[in-house]
Amino acid sequence: FDKDGFRVDPEKETPAFVTRLKELDNRITGTPVTPDGFPLAGRKVTLDLREWMPLCAPWDMIPSLHIPGGGGMTPEAIKSSLLEAKQFFRKYFSTDVKAFVCGSWIFNPAWERELPDSNLADFSRQVYKTPCFPAGGGPGLFFVYGREDMDPRELPCTSSLHKAFRRIYEKGEPLRSGAMFILTEDLVHYGT
Repeated sequence: FDKDGFRVDPEKETPAFVTRLKELDNRITGTPVTPDGFPLAGRKVTLDLREWMPLCAPWDMIPSLHIPGGGGMTPEAIKSSLLEAKQFFRKYFSTDVKAFVCGSWIFNPAWERELPDSNLADFSRQVYKTPCFPAGGGPGLFFVYGREDMDPRELPCTSSLHKAFRRIYEKGEPLRSGAMFILTEDLVHYGT
């Protein structure tokens, strides 16, 4: 991770700190991660596996979400869709899904700063995020502009998202992708 808590590719950049997860003697030790996806550098937590158990077993189905393009991602639509998906897996696969995951450009922490009142930022605040993937490429450019080989400052600017892309580029900040998970038992509280 770099000094700000973003994942780095150690072949391209010297990490500011490295985390490890150790499971030994019925204990698991690792670096805690905040709900918004940043590791707490220099902190370690040890859990006694006689008192704690994993949320999911290795054989549990944990579906990955696909976020369709085109907008309309209201909090109500997201909650409804996730609750319907939970019932779908129960009905057609005879399994109670414990969580959903998603890796996407929409979980770039910059969107919460650049578009704090947007549905995109609201969705990001409703889930647990994991540390962002190492920066590289142009995550999100294809989904927003239909291409990923251009600087957004050279493309039409007709929406608040286009303006946010431009501000990020003007700051020299890399575009990032992130990941999230949400527990299905928490879906009833989505939006709160």
